[in-house]
Order: sequence, then C-alpha cells, then structure tokens
Amino acid sequence: MTAAFRISLIAFAALFFGATASSAQDCVFGHRGDALRLSEALNSRDHVRISERVRAINPRMRAPIPEKREPLIEPAEDAFSLEITPSMRQRAVRLYLDAVRNDSWWLQDPTPTPPEIPRPLRRPAEMIRGLIAVALSYPDARAEALDLAAAAADYLVGASREAGVRYAPFPYWRNKPGRLGELSERMARALEACGELEANIRNGWFTVAAVPEEYFFDTGLAGEALAKLARYAPQDRYTAWLSAASDWLAQNPLSPNFNYNAFPAQLHAATFVLTGDGAERERAMDRLTYGVIPGMIAQGEDTGHWIDPHNERLAYRAIMVRSMIETRLAIERAGPGPQRDAARDLASAIESALGAMEGEMSGAVPMAILPRMIEIYTGIDALAENGILIPFSMEVRASFFALAKQYLVQKGPSAGAGTGVFLALLNKR
Repeated sequence: MTAAFRISLIAFAALFFGATASSAQDCVFGHRGDALRLSEALNSRDHVRISERVRAINPRMRAPIPEKREPLIEPAEDAFSLEITPSMRQRAVRLYLDAVRNDSWWLQDPTPTPPEIPRPLRRPAEMIRGLIAVALSYPDARAEALDLAAAAADYLVGASREAGVRYAPFPYWRNKPGRLGELSERMARALEACGELEANIRNGWFTVAAVPEEYFFDTGLAGEALAKLARYAPQDRYTAWLSAASDWLAQNPLSPNFNYNAFPAQLHAATFVLTGDGAERERAMDRLTYGVIPGMIAQGEDTGHWIDPHNERLAYRAIMVRSMIETRLAIERAGPGPQRDAARDLASAIESALGAMEGEMSGAVPMAILPRMIEIYTGIDALAENGILIPFSMEVRASFFALAKQYLVQKGPSAGAGTGVFLALLNKR
C-alpha cells in the first residue's frame, strides 16, 4: 500500500475531507494519484481493469492495518440474562419517542438555520428508520412515531429545496467542534482562498458541485428513509425527491472510497421496493458490483476484509454489509425473476464480509458499531425468513444484544435508528 494512496483514502473519512484543492488559486478539486487511477478503473465497469488496479494497490491481497481500531467492550455478565419485560418495553418506547422529539431540532421554534444545526442530515434520516420500526411493532405508538418520522422527512425535503439541489446538502459550518466541523471549515477556507465560497453556499447549505461524492452519505440515507416512510405515509413530495436524487446519483461517478458507494445503493434498493422500477434495482446492483465489492478481498486468509486501511475500519465495513443486505432483501422481495440471478453473488459477499468482522470479535464487541450491528442482524433474520441463510456467530450476536440491553437499561433510549430497531426486535422475541 503506497503512502500516497493511504493518505488519500484516509481523506475520505468524512464529508469534504477528500476534496482537496489542487491549487488554492484556481479552486480545482478532484482525485489524484492512486485514488484517481482507482476511480477511473471502477467507472470503466471493466472487471479486468478493476482487478488489476485493486491488485496494484494491494499486491498481496492481505488485510491492511485499519487506520483506526474501535475499542472493544465486554458486556456485563448479567446483561446476557437480563429480561426486558413488557412494561419495561413500553416505558422504553415512551422514552425513545421523547428522545427523538428532543433531538428533532426542526421542531424548534424558530427552526435553527443550517449553520446552527447540531448534526448533518444523516441524523434525521437515521431517526426515520428507527421510528418506522417502532411504528410497525407497537400499535399504541404508531401514530406518534409516524408523525415524528413525517416531520423529519419534511425537513429533509425542505433542506434540498432551500439549497436548490437534488441531493441532501451539508450545513455550512464554521468554527464548529468535532471532526465534521473541522472538515467543513477546511472546505470553507479552500473556497475562500480562490474566491468561490459565496458561490458554493445557498441559504446556509454547502452546495459544492465539484465534489458530488461528498454528498453520497447523507443523500443515500435520506433517500432510504424517505422511500421506506413512503410505504406507510405516501406523499408526492417524497417520491419526487427520490426520483430527482436517484437521477442525480446516476449521473455521478462511483467513488474510489468504497463505503461511499454503499449509500446510493441503499437509496436505489429502497426506491425499488417502493416503486418496483427495475432501473432502481439495476442502479443499486451497479453501485455494489463495481463500487463496493471490488474493494473486498475475495480469496485467501483475509477473505471478507477490505484492501485499504480506511475501509478496513469496522465502522465502514458495517456500513457496506448493511447496504448489501438491504439490496439483497429488496431484490428477494420483488419476487421470482432474473434479478435474483443477478444478486446470487451478493449473499456470498455478505457472508464473507460479516464473517471477517465477527472473526475479530467474540465476547467483547465495539460499542461504536452497536446500532449498525443491530440493524445487520435484523436484516440477516429478514433474509432467513425469505429463505436466504447467512451464517453468523451466535456468540458475537449475543454479545451485541447483551450490550444493547445493558445500554438501554443503564442509559435509557437514544434517538438513533439502532434503538428503534432494537425495541422492535424486543417486541418480537
């Protein structure tokens, strides 16, 4: 792994970090070096060319040391046998809905402007997924949960309208603490240096057309959320947003940062379930086939790992595994047809990637990916219900579930998607 490529992929860790100006005077953005060559190979959709480029990056096809290791936590021993009673579940649902309401800054009066909001648009998108899970599992909470989800969805649609774009924009943050704040500050300074800052901000939102892939994260999650909500609370504005965002994504190239391509796949897969439009299925498979799976080591000791230190982080591997699961589920739910043949290899990729992740964990698991793993195991269950069996570690799964119960009892529900999905899962057990 060359030092230049390692630095380039680390740069994709969060929004705008991969968009470095080649000159502070001319405001030219783009990939360079190995990242550029990988981008060109992926976007050729030529399997031979892609394989050659991947092997040039990682000739031995061995798992690299991840740029960051998430610390492992061992659940308390009594968490495994902890019983969440029906009354505890009902109270947890109430606290969860309160947490969502308190975290919904778009419900404040006045609504904070984009530079003032506490999180990017991925947050309301994730909340919608959790709210849908609770709405479907707890009839008494259904109306309130769907109302909160609709308010978050309207905020997402409104943000794109305010920014005048077909995707989920990013708030124009300056001097904001945290990694995303630092990265947006860096982008702002780069734009200032070449006199382009004002042209790339609209109504408080960053709209930097030169770096489209930096919007894939929030756009993919927002689209997935809107498509799933539209199944239970249909609105023309949701489907109109989805159509525009899907076309926008299709017009933009695959990213050389593999996990970035997982987010558009989720939007397309969820839209396919909603509309039955085969083009959405093909778009989802395209993103995974050429933009995600090529980065995974397919054979040898390190099967299921990714070729670069950035995507080898458990956090990003969990993102890619969930995207593959969501796409495979979408195709299966479409019923018999040629699309099932196209997705046959997807189950194998899921098995390899999940097995590699679980191989690094046993009784101790990383708290940082707990919400995503809850959704992954829920998706594995859904695949099994459709006759697609993905092997998994009962020990690792039990550790994640024990940690989730422990967190729920000790700290109370958070507003994230994982909490809503876990509460729904508890009501089925």
